Amino acid sequence: MLSKSGRKFLATYPLLGPRGSPKPLAYQERSVYYWWWQYLRRNKRYLKCCAGSGEGSLATLYADFGDVRSGDFRDWWETGNRGAYLFAELPEPDVVAEIKQPSEWVQDWNARSTMVVMVPLSWSKRAIKKAFARLLTKRLTRARGRAPLRGKASSSARYPLAQNFMIYSLKRDLAVYDARQAAMAQAKRTGQRRKTWYEIGCELRFVQSAMPSLDESKVGRDANKVNVMTVATSRAYKRASRRVALVAKGCFP
Repeated sequence: MLSKSGRKFLATYPLLGPRGSPKPLAYQERSVYYWWWQYLRRNKRYLKCCAGSGEGSLATLYADFGDVRSGDFRDWWETGNRGAYLFAELPEPDVVAEIKQPSEWVQDWNARSTMVVMVPLSWSKRAIKKAFARLLTKRLTRARGRAPLRGKASSSARYPLAQNFMIYSLKRDLAVYDARQAAMAQAKRTGQRRKTWYEIGCELRFVQSAMPSLDESKVGRDANKVNVMTVATSRAYKRASRRVALVAKGCFP
């Protein structure tokens, strides 16, 4: 997808709108890059690095991603053209042309986006076409079946997407993560028992089919629903925790 500046992104570009009339948050949430930023804001090691002005073991990552503590995605994304610097594809040639000397090569071109071919002009046109067709077929062949990952294998971005993803899952999993973290903090602060996975799931309406009915308040909880909700929310938390850890290594989602 092209950004308003003409830079290419493999995933949906964050739609922010004019500063005087910004689009609703839901438009930002459609972009995986927004969730990359949000998950990074949950990594305690990275937040500690931010508090220390970029010092420490995550200094290299901080040099690219900067301080994420302000809570304003737009400012973070646009400062220093950060979004394009981190996630946009590197420029690539948009024409087929002969390169006659090294100076015509653009430094940002790489083997992922550009193929340089040596052609012996002493060959017949037929032989050249046959050899080139064979080379091109080999280069562009993709495995059949599942759609190819629009990430590492096909991206020239400084931080390519690590795997396939669903925005819906990224958002839901992070909601469970935040609720669980808040529940643990509250239990530690008050000394009261911690909310269960089931209770957290019900508050978030995480699995609609496992939500308690009005009758359950009288006859007791449905054990099967409790189990379904507990398993779903605990798994979501584990997924989110894994992403929170990996994002400090420049890997997402």
